[in-house]
Amino acid sequence: MSFRRLSRLNDYADDSLRVALRRSWPKAEKVIARFLGVTPQTIWPSRYHADGAPKKDSGPRHTGARRAA
Repeated sequence: MSFRRLSRLNDYADDSLRVALRRSWPKAEKVIARFLGVTPQTIWPSRYHADGAPKKDSGPRHTGARRAA
């Protein structure tokens, strides 16, 4: 499975989910983790509190919304 295909299967623009590798994006992290059969905090422990809630950051969030062509 590629990030491109996983993005498409979850109605995101091509390669959108790849953004989660570089910065926090909880919605994308959940999609990736669900595919792998683990929790997001297992993959990105520094991005989550012990209770599983995502840590807040001050940076902008990527929406991953498809753009009209």
